[in-house]
Amino acid sequence: MSLKKDDLDRLDQNNLLNDTLIEVGLRYWLWDLSMRIPALGETVYVFNSFFYLQLGSSNPEESYTHIKNWTRKNKINVDIFSKDFIVIPIHEQSHWYLAIIHRPFLMLPYHLPTPASPIPHNTVAEETDVPQTTIYILDSLNGHHPKVAPQLSSYLQHEARERHNCFNISDAVECIVKVPQQPNSTDCGVYLLHFAETFVERYNSSFAEASTVCNESNTRKTFKAKKGESRFQPLLLAARLMPSVCHPYPNFYDIFEAGLVKDSVTEEGDICEISDDAAEVKKLLKCYNFLKKRVRESSFNKLIFDILSTNDLSNLVHDVMNEQVSNAIAQDIRYLKDIILEYTEDALGDELHPRIKHTSKKSDTRGYHHPQLARLLVPTSKLQVFIDDPQEFCNQYNDNDLADGPITSTKIPSFFYADLGFKLACDQDQAFDGLLQGWLIIQVGVDVLCAMVKAKPTPNTHNTKFKG
Repeated sequence: MSLKKDDLDRLDQNNLLNDTLIEVGLRYWLWDLSMRIPALGETVYVFNSFFYLQLGSSNPEESYTHIKNWTRKNKINVDIFSKDFIVIPIHEQSHWYLAIIHRPFLMLPYHLPTPASPIPHNTVAEETDVPQTTIYILDSLNGHHPKVAPQLSSYLQHEARERHNCFNISDAVECIVKVPQQPNSTDCGVYLLHFAETFVERYNSSFAEASTVCNESNTRKTFKAKKGESRFQPLLLAARLMPSVCHPYPNFYDIFEAGLVKDSVTEEGDICEISDDAAEVKKLLKCYNFLKKRVRESSFNKLIFDILSTNDLSNLVHDVMNEQVSNAIAQDIRYLKDIILEYTEDALGDELHPRIKHTSKKSDTRGYHHPQLARLLVPTSKLQVFIDDPQEFCNQYNDNDLADGPITSTKIPSFFYADLGFKLACDQDQAFDGLLQGWLIIQVGVDVLCAMVKAKPTPNTHNTKFKG
């Protein structure tokens, strides 16, 4: 997903977040949650804002035909009844609000096993012997939305019939959550992002003490969520998620410093102060631009977005990752050698000898013909052996005589790991996390950084104040 200048402009004060920013914000929150609390992250599924728009576009039967395949795309099949939280952003009449379906599996005549969660989810309907699926509505303008719960219940009923051959499913319970109210007419998108994070991550503590419960179908009751300041700030959360894949990676907050300081004035050129060396800035941006262009041309782009959309991290590693994708990644790195080698001295803590000259034969600049370039290509499973004797490792590789077997194209190069792979060892899950974060830099960081650097700010252009 790309962020354009028009999207970034909407981060200024008195502007509504658009559907792109809402989707990016929710995806980043879900990705961050999966990194911090993996078991809880696996229980969450996020639809984009067009889901509810399609759902309410016609009669229930016709609407379902439009969206029934939204969870069955590109080899990744998600059963929403296996999730605890279904997050649905809704945009109506220039206003954002949130619906969250909690424990949809309770609508089935039999209960599907749900992913283990580190946070025990207390039964909200504690006054009834039969727990029910609940649809929570969170609106920072306290609006009345009588159609949301029936439409979402209808979707769940159709999905239960389609996936599990279950008929005559009862409606879910509707509950209105009492949430903080926005002080203006433009901050609803930021509040929506905050509500999603706070509700899911603090569900147990927020609602265990609630005095009012929902225990009847189609009943409207009120909950008051526990107050708590969200860590979430739209898009800037990306700074914490993006490791230094390209070294040195500029400090995200330094770049946006003028926009983060209250009442600051951004002078032309201030936003480009990511380095004292203008040549270094130019090379770094060239590296980012090249990476962005190359990755977008490969099928890896689409695969990663599908993984982010469904939060199925293991699927890419075990089922989707293929030789063609890995070859494309390795080839990108080889094309970048003239740029990235200039940044490896700081990353690796040593000097590059011998240097690769522009006049060198092409065969002498390929992969394992040069130790420094090989350091970026070697997979984590062989990294320690390489570090012990880089030149000997390269010789063995070129002679096809590596002690523990050849390096296959399906093994991801170390360049895509935050720490160049050393700490990841052979842990496949951690290796994929690093790979995915590396992609996030390319796909989001590049767009943001390049857009901001190329812009010619006027005073207060980037004076962004985040609320919620």
